[in-house]
Amino acid sequence: MALFNADYTRENLLFESNPNLISGVEATFGSENIDTKNKIAKIESEIEEIKGKIEINNKDIVSNSEVIKNKIKSIFDENKKDSKIRNKSIKLEAYENGSEWINKLKEIYSRDLNNSVSTDTLEDVDNILSCGIDEANKRITLLERLTSNLPGLSGDSFDFDKVISILEKEYKIGASMPRDILDWIADGLRIHNEGDECKFCSSNEINIAEIEEKYNSYRNQEWSRDQSALNRLEKEFKDNIKSYESAYTRLLELAQKSGIELNVSINLDTDDMCGVLGELLGRKLNSPEASINCQKLAEISKKYSDGYRDMRSALDAMRTTMADEKKKYHKYVNNIEEYEKKSVAQGVLNELNEGSLKLNVEKIENCVENNKEYEILISEKIEERDAIKRKVSRYRKFMEYLNSELKNIGMPFRLHEEDINSGKYLIKNNQGENISIHDVSEGEKHVLSLMYFYYTLFDDEHLEVIKDDIEVIVIDDPVSSLDEGNKLYILNMVIGLANMVGREYKEGCKEKLGLKKQIFILSHSWEDYTVLSYHRNQDISEQFEVYKQMNDLGQLCTTIRIMGEKETTGSYARLFKEIYEISKLKDLSDITECQENHSLNSMRRVFEEYLSFKSRSVLLPQYNNIDRIVDIYELSIAEGDAKKGLISNNYRSKLSTFLSDINVGSHRIASVDGKSKIIQYAKTLMKYIQDTDKVHYNAMKQ
Repeated sequence: MALFNADYTRENLLFESNPNLISGVEATFGSENIDTKNKIAKIESEIEEIKGKIEINNKDIVSNSEVIKNKIKSIFDENKKDSKIRNKSIKLEAYENGSEWINKLKEIYSRDLNNSVSTDTLEDVDNILSCGIDEANKRITLLERLTSNLPGLSGDSFDFDKVISILEKEYKIGASMPRDILDWIADGLRIHNEGDECKFCSSNEINIAEIEEKYNSYRNQEWSRDQSALNRLEKEFKDNIKSYESAYTRLLELAQKSGIELNVSINLDTDDMCGVLGELLGRKLNSPEASINCQKLAEISKKYSDGYRDMRSALDAMRTTMADEKKKYHKYVNNIEEYEKKSVAQGVLNELNEGSLKLNVEKIENCVENNKEYEILISEKIEERDAIKRKVSRYRKFMEYLNSELKNIGMPFRLHEEDINSGKYLIKNNQGENISIHDVSEGEKHVLSLMYFYYTLFDDEHLEVIKDDIEVIVIDDPVSSLDEGNKLYILNMVIGLANMVGREYKEGCKEKLGLKKQIFILSHSWEDYTVLSYHRNQDISEQFEVYKQMNDLGQLCTTIRIMGEKETTGSYARLFKEIYEISKLKDLSDITECQENHSLNSMRRVFEEYLSFKSRSVLLPQYNNIDRIVDIYELSIAEGDAKKGLISNNYRSKLSTFLSDINVGSHRIASVDGKSKIIQYAKTLMKYIQDTDKVHYNAMKQ
């Protein structure tokens, strides 16, 4: 027996584990081509060979990625120092291919490089980034100590003009006192002025005032005064030269200790400068009346000024450099994680782009590109193989038949084999996208299931010979949940099948064969039933009604009876008469249990049929349609020139309750409260029909 019912889709089409697949139907007719099989085997061998090459490339990608990961770890370990930064875990298997993995590495480390410590470039602190926090603090302490020890520099100005004016001037000299005697007298006067008793002569009787007066008088002589000035300037010059030499020597020592390059080069021949100045002064002291040529002194003046300026610049540059470097070290200590993260990023990117890992990167990228070409080649081979396989697929015939039918009736999906001879179909929409069985409407699933059922009945690819082992075909409610277009298609299919079974039955009787096939078609829709009945062959078919009634034991049971021709022409009339008779009952005990159980459903069917006469569009007897149903009533009861009558509040209330209960009660009998409601609802329905169409009411109640 072949059975189609509401469970057919679930039991025969669906895979519980995967709603995106439905079962394939195998065609048992036709033959396979041996040459085709050999071609397929050859192509599959070529595919496996290409896959082997891909596997080799994949192993090369893995091995090169390990080299890259190990190098990155080494860079990380070298630069981590004292911070708590963590090495990045970027797994190759998380990406589609090695090139994407490489690109991700570069993207992440570039982000670290660009986002970290933006106020200084990495090159500015490159000599700091590898030292660690302890060394950085030591460096800060050293720089602070060296800064405090930077030398001072005196002699920023020397009165060369005064020296030159004295040397070039010609003096008129009388008796002169030697310079060392003048100095000795000056020292003696200072000692006498500081105490009460001379420490050399032990006498207080010396006339100090007289000696001092004579001394000052001599000093006030012009040459004597300028001679003292020359002596003082010579000493000042030599002191400045010594200060300069000391500062330069100290600066060189600090530069060496700090490791800071001294960019100022100072070449000053201090011995030569002192010698020239001493020689000029000696000549003047020996011959004060003569003018001395000061050309060499002018040259010394320029050297002195340039040297002092360069020395001051060198000191300032050293102080600034130390301050800047100390600031960087402080910043490094305060941002060590950011610096070290940036250091790691720079190291990794350098190695990947230009360093030792560049070759590994190129190998990976070459393997990926080769694999892409291999994948394209495999796709072409698979397409070639599948094109050949489709010629011998056991499930192809049904799919082609079904897709042709789906196209003819405008269904928005098609079937595609998941894999050749896998016995499974993918469902794709008209855009070629995979969809789930849950995306298909109930009506579309119903059509699909009936097509499955129909195809599996036959033993030939032309769908003309029903399989010998099928003796009985049962189709329960073939057009449930279908729109008009699909309903017509399915009804024609079922009618054609019924006629085919009828022909086989008739020929079996004629040939006196023992096997006689039968088909049973069940429907709860009167409209569909009449269409099927109209096309039936009366010689070899019968019509039956299945209904419920009480047996002699008072039990509700299912009964089947053969229907006469007159009975089959109007179930509406029969149901109308039944409801009319209930509406006339006065004694509740006259209602049978059978009437109590199914009369609400009968009322719903009668009212639904009646409303279809009165409305252009579908109007179901439901509470949410109460306004439209009342509108039909009021239009029908209008009198005279009035466009509408007016329904009473009492009757509208009864009509509302009736509409609510007949929909619930037609499915769940227990929801209706007692037999009295049955009679009340029957009266409500008959009143509606009688008030809106008395002619129809009187005709149907006979």
